[in-house]
Amino acid sequence: MVCRVIVETGGLAMAWMGLVDPATGRVLLAGSHCDTSYLEAVSLVPDAGPPDRGPADVAVRTATRVVVDDIGTSARRARMAT
Repeated sequence: MVCRVIVETGGLAMAWMGLVDPATGRVLLAGSHCDTSYLEAVSLVPDAGPPDRGPADVAVRTATRVVVDDIGTSARRARMAT
């Protein structure tokens, strides 16, 4: 419900939240609103690579929220592709 409110009142195309599974270190989808299918293709294991690889990695490593206005042109998105 939180993600739905964020999308509907914040003017975002989608929102999602994740939780770190302490046993595996993976980020698990805890809630979402709109199309989050791209998350299935993204490895959400923050400790598996260099720091600052993408929005989810930054959020987990810094324990803060991350908002990306345009994932297609974001500087963070460019780092994720390298």
